Amino acid sequence: MPLKHGFATLFSEIVIGSSPDWASGFRSPPADRRCIALADPRPRHRVPTVKVFTCVVAVAMVCLAQARAQISVEVTFDQEQYFANERLLAAVRITNLSGRTLTLGTTDDWLDFAVESDDGNVVRQLVDPLPVKGEFELPNSARATRRVNLAECFEMTRVGRYRVTALVRIPELDFEVVSPRAAVNIVRGTTVWEQTFGMPLKPGDPPGTVEVRRYELVQAMNAKSVQLYLRLSDQSGFKVFKVFPLGPLLTFSRPEGRVDRQGNLHALFQVSARLFTYHVVSPDGDHKIRQTYQYTSSRPRLYTDANAEVSVIGGYRVENDTDLPPPPENSGEPGDSESGPETTPPPAAPLNSAAEQRPIGTSSGEPAKVKAGNETGSLPAVAPEPKP
Repeated sequence: MPLKHGFATLFSEIVIGSSPDWASGFRSPPADRRCIALADPRPRHRVPTVKVFTCVVAVAMVCLAQARAQISVEVTFDQEQYFANERLLAAVRITNLSGRTLTLGTTDDWLDFAVESDDGNVVRQLVDPLPVKGEFELPNSARATRRVNLAECFEMTRVGRYRVTALVRIPELDFEVVSPRAAVNIVRGTTVWEQTFGMPLKPGDPPGTVEVRRYELVQAMNAKSVQLYLRLSDQSGFKVFKVFPLGPLLTFSRPEGRVDRQGNLHALFQVSARLFTYHVVSPDGDHKIRQTYQYTSSRPRLYTDANAEVSVIGGYRVENDTDLPPPPENSGEPGDSESGPETTPPPAAPLNSAAEQRPIGTSSGEPAKVKAGNETGSLPAVAPEPKP
């Protein structure tokens, strides 16, 4: 083909007819010329199927993202660090702003956790499914909290930092909500006292049955303070039955421990300059007694009599709201004959240091309150030491 015909001459041969059936074809070009024939020149205005599907998916993702944003989940802990095998409660807080009432807890897997160690390894789950089943309704603009003891569900016994993520499944909306990661630390303690003992025989146990367990008093740092823990395990120490905190421990103090004839643990330790805490724990790990004693002219200490019964001698018993069992309420008026004679606590011993740590539940500007029988009074003021 001569160059003068070119593309202009070539496309000029495509002429659309003016008759109603113009779309039926093209005018046949001369035999000596070549042209491009279109298979179907009719204009089509339909949107491609791929674009329609993409738009539908995008709209669905936007709606799903909005629904997810209206339901939030977060994990919190009461403290930043725990002792190994201590009760570790993870509080899962669910906030519903979806505009409808949600029904949760209908299945065993509605709530799940993922726990990772500091080096990125997944922590082995000990219980499957988790003990979280329990149906409840969460109204709109409401918040619900569910607590799970992770120490019983995951193998979080190694010292280090762990990251916990919660996942909540919502069947009504057919999606899952994942919480941000929450960190918690497992710390190591120092054993300050330990004692093995034989478990008393229970009704139905065959004669000759011997089970040996171990009590341990362990101190560990927690939130910039020293805490004393009780650890109850088997004789080897590998199988742990229970771990729980007994309370704050005064630095450089020496806790006391005794085991009585029933196998109960008696622990006495100092919590401040004048106060001591006394605990009794059963061989099964039940917390039976918690009492507070005041340092007076003598220091409180444990005493074991000839029958292997343990008690506290010295000091003065101070009733507290945290006592176990709780102290009885005052039933009589002051001076009532049924309440017994009024008694006065013994004089307090002078402090060895200038700084005074007041009893729990009192401020620096008010005297500590004690109860003697059914009467309530104030501790006498501490007399200054005589000058030499």
